[in-house]
Amino acid sequence: MEISLIFARSKIMHGIYRYSMNLIEDLQKEGVVIHQHPVKKIEIHIRGKPVGGWISQEFMMRFEKFDTKVVHSTSHWLLSPKTNIVTVHDIMPLVYPEIYNLSPGLKRYYTSALNRIRDRRIIVQTNVVKETLLPYVNEEQISVIPSAARKMKPSGKNPYPDDGKIHLFTLGEFGVRKRFDVLYDYVRGSEDISLYHIGNITYQKYYEDCMRNKPDNVYYLGYKDATTVADYMNKADYFVFNTINEGQGLPPMEAMLLNTQPVLNDIPVFRETMGDKPYYYSDRETFLKGVHSPKKEGLEAYIKRYDNWAREVIKVYESI
Repeated sequence: MEISLIFARSKIMHGIYRYSMNLIEDLQKEGVVIHQHPVKKIEIHIRGKPVGGWISQEFMMRFEKFDTKVVHSTSHWLLSPKTNIVTVHDIMPLVYPEIYNLSPGLKRYYTSALNRIRDRRIIVQTNVVKETLLPYVNEEQISVIPSAARKMKPSGKNPYPDDGKIHLFTLGEFGVRKRFDVLYDYVRGSEDISLYHIGNITYQKYYEDCMRNKPDNVYYLGYKDATTVADYMNKADYFVFNTINEGQGLPPMEAMLLNTQPVLNDIPVFRETMGDKPYYYSDRETFLKGVHSPKKEGLEAYIKRYDNWAREVIKVYESI
């Protein structure tokens, strides 16, 4: 089988780019020949917020040519007229317009992007995302296929000090969705806990607000290479996370593959992808209870259930 794959080119391994690279690797293992169409994103920053990227990619798509029957776009923002399969990771701005401060014009723009996928087959990673799409597309168009998480490759070094404390680790960029300020507040004043955070700075104002109120037992480390991230994830006592919602939620799944116990805020998408293996919290009390609880068994085995996801994607290709 030969397919064309459209994806956004990136220097940073963010979620959609990582999805695209993992999909290419796993499809090739199944014998699929892939014609890759990476599209460059050109964006500017206004008041610390990136804008214009998806529009620039939409423009660049006009110059791409495709010779295969199956054309898969790994984002619903990157559609060619030839695209017949598209992955939708989430539509959070439409689900939470008050949090993302969508103007009426932006809301129409987001909705118009969804209108363009009405006649295409759609892949989503969770039923949570599927439910958000049902007002816009028919259920028969949608296939729910959770993607496999990759096991990180730590060096074996322990980056944490030998100070007898519980070392928590979290991962992700500052933004309106991932609420690291909540985690910062939860560990404030806990003398037996230190929280380490690796992540990009996309929204400058949000970053500045977090830094202004950051307690002394929180260490923000900025952007780090993959090996450093793996070392912090691997040697952490617990991986902690707080987010409004996710399309799937790969970071805690990656923690489980390293046998690191996740402690997560209690939202449906995490229950769907990771079952009862994490400790879930709803407030500071249940959070602190989670990070003082023993590690659960079978963390890695639970996540490996998604390893054959590429075969499910191929079934969607075969339906075209």
